[in-house]
Amino acid sequence: MKILVVGAGAVGGYFGGRLVQAGRDITFLVRSKRAEQIEAQGLQILSPTHGDFAVRPKAKTAAQIVSPYDVIFLSVKRILLALGGLIYGTYKHKQNE
Repeated sequence: MKILVVGAGAVGGYFGGRLVQAGRDITFLVRSKRAEQIEAQGLQILSPTHGDFAVRPKAKTAAQIVSPYDVIFLSVKRILLALGGLIYGTYKHKQNE
């Protein structure tokens, strides 16, 4: 199952990172500067409750994404939620219609 996590801040980074840690096929959809940062440094999660870890997930910009996804996890600030319909329509799997 291919999962697209839109945003890699506190919420998207944590849950997407945990899914990567669990071996899931995760791609983060982020802005170009954040994609470069994740590619260079990876993603580090600090959690006193569930333990710290670091992963190197796939991070892409909108222009780099070409294949559809089975699940789209939106984790962006409220102002960007208006783009949710556009993102869903663009990257969803045709079977999910």
